[in-house]
Amino acid sequence: LDDDCLGWAVPPTTFAYILCFRLDREKEKLEREKGEAPESVSVPEKVWFTRQTVPNACCTVAILHSIFNSGVSLAPDSPLALFAQTTKDMSAEDRAAALHSATDIAELHKEFGQLGATGVPGTGEDIDLHYAAIVHVTHALTIQPSPSVHGPFPEGFVVAGAKVLRSLIAKGDQNSPFSVVALSTV
Repeated sequence: LDDDCLGWAVPPTTFAYILCFRLDREKEKLEREKGEAPESVSVPEKVWFTRQTVPNACCTVAILHSIFNSGVSLAPDSPLALFAQTTKDMSAEDRAAALHSATDIAELHKEFGQLGATGVPGTGEDIDLHYAAIVHVTHALTIQPSPSVHGPFPEGFVVAGAKVLRSLIAKGDQNSPFSVVALSTV
């Protein structure tokens, strides 16, 4: 995420970053005890956004946010293209309900989840890793799972997105591991 490395390490066609980080359970507990609800932010009109209501599906939701806000072409009859078309005019809450009942997306989630080198957590298992997407949407930089708009960014998305990633990482536990994936077109 170093500015000097971005030019050669991250493709200029990058349209999203997905950040995997460890949740701060103590911070979450304190927020619940204080009665602090997650901030409700209005979602810009051109942003495809859904709330995560399916347990342990944050990576799937981050991928959906990344792809559906990218403008990349999807195979016309693919489960993702059909889900995008079906949900394009829905509210975030209605999209969450649609995702909750989308068996084809659930099958893709399960199938790809089993391809990794680590074990797949059970449906109700409490895990402490979370995924969030940083996406390029028109002239705004939107972060999920809670939408937050940044921009405009004249330096381009690769650099602006990396700045947002650095600020998110700095807010977290400096001893916790994290991973970042850049999604780009070829």
